[in-house]
Amino acid sequence: MKADIPKRIFITGANRGIGLEFVTQFLKRGATVFAACRDTGRAEDLLKLKATYPETCFPINLDVADTCSLGAAFEAVQAKTDTLDLLINNAAHTTNLQETLPELKSEIMMRHFQVNSVAPVLITQKFLKLLRKGNTAKVATISSEAGSFNLCSGLTSFRGYSYHASKAALNMFMLIVASELRADNIPVITLHPGFVRTRPTNSHALLSTTESVEGMLRVIEKLTLENSGGFYGHDGGKLNW
Repeated sequence: MKADIPKRIFITGANRGIGLEFVTQFLKRGATVFAACRDTGRAEDLLKLKATYPETCFPINLDVADTCSLGAAFEAVQAKTDTLDLLINNAAHTTNLQETLPELKSEIMMRHFQVNSVAPVLITQKFLKLLRKGNTAKVATISSEAGSFNLCSGLTSFRGYSYHASKAALNMFMLIVASELRADNIPVITLHPGFVRTRPTNSHALLSTTESVEGMLRVIEKLTLENSGGFYGHDGGKLNW
């Protein structure tokens, strides 16, 4: 059976890196994309896409950690459409991946949890009304293998307290969301994009954003209720929690 191609998509963290590549690839497929980031006026690459696809690219201001901003973003999207076929929670916060115990600060840790863990759940909650009206609607959330207890348990040098723990919390949150949204026939997936060459990484990263997103799109296209709640890599391989 040929996979349904989503036509109305909401993407967070859409101004650069993986998020921008998602926007680009969906626009090329003819989809209408609501591309959210904190300040669209400064998102030069996103605004270039808007100029190229004026009828299908809609930059949306959204600070994912601000409930008032989320409400305004929802109203902006709802003014353009009453349905969504796909929500991609991509926005994330990363600072020091080599934190040591003496360096930990509450405000830094809480910011990671606010953006990486809580925000995707609240965004899904907010846009559920539109997803329920979508054409075989789906939710995809970009996590990381850094949130896997299984994959990190054997490491002896990692110290990314805030980032690793916030991604582990995100994985649990989305597993619960997947369970609840089965009643709405909305499958939910959590994705590890791979080691991607984006601004927070370095030149030693293995994947380009194009390669990573192309792989994740194939996984999203195959997503059904049968594999809802899974944690997958960009290559389609299932990851352990």
